[in-house]
Amino acid sequence: MFWFGSRMLSTNMGIPLQVSIFVISDPVGQKLGVGGSTLHVLTELLKNYSNELYTKNILIIHSGGSSQRLPSYSVIGKIFTPVACKGLQCDSSVPQMLKLKFAMYLPFCQLLEPGVFVTCADDIETYCLDLDALDLEALKTADVVALAHPSDVKMGEGHGVYVFEGREVETASFVNAVKDCSEVLQKPSESAMREKGAVFMRDNNGTLKEKVWSDSVFWFSGSVCKKLVTWMVRMQFASDHRVGYLCPLFTLLGHQDENCKTFRLQELPF
Repeated sequence: MFWFGSRMLSTNMGIPLQVSIFVISDPVGQKLGVGGSTLHVLTELLKNYSNELYTKNILIIHSGGSSQRLPSYSVIGKIFTPVACKGLQCDSSVPQMLKLKFAMYLPFCQLLEPGVFVTCADDIETYCLDLDALDLEALKTADVVALAHPSDVKMGEGHGVYVFEGREVETASFVNAVKDCSEVLQKPSESAMREKGAVFMRDNNGTLKEKVWSDSVFWFSGSVCKKLVTWMVRMQFASDHRVGYLCPLFTLLGHQDENCKTFRLQELPF
């Protein structure tokens, strides 16, 4: 049995019951990145589930790579790395990263409609689900939901950065909220973040510090999944090498940059 705190999440050696698990590799000789690999996985699942795919709750964990920082797990994969976590129990064994992922995301996924939740194998996201503070109706009707975390400007240069409307001062007591994203920047320079209005001031015990909202995991709805998979299948028949262009999926989202509208419509079905 599998617990996190007092909540029992699953049985059978820590894996939720009645859950199908697939291990899918990238096509031989191609490195697709997170975006391309996500769509490749979904097209493979389409072969098993047909249109039923778009009514399911799907968790995709990208766990490839060379494991240079953890060479001892390069064979079995980083997702099976033992993680000693207080309050997380799985029978008498040490929990693995896979089971920690289930514990982290299941409470959040319960707030969302059927769709696809995407994460990586070697990161840990912490967040507080204050249901009284969240706009649950916005989550239920959203097409794309992503977790954004306040980070230093320097860290933003190596990650995706979300731009929101307004540049209000964030307080130290800020826990969580649902906000409309106007633009997504992919590994932007400091000057680009400032130009786009991504930098804001956050109150940290009376001291204001510059922060940006960096990316981590994300979810998209079954309807978006269907559009992406349909487009992906069509592009595979047309030209296989176009698949590799899909890495920065989120840079095509947001409503602020109208100059990219034509490009977005041509490249992805949004």
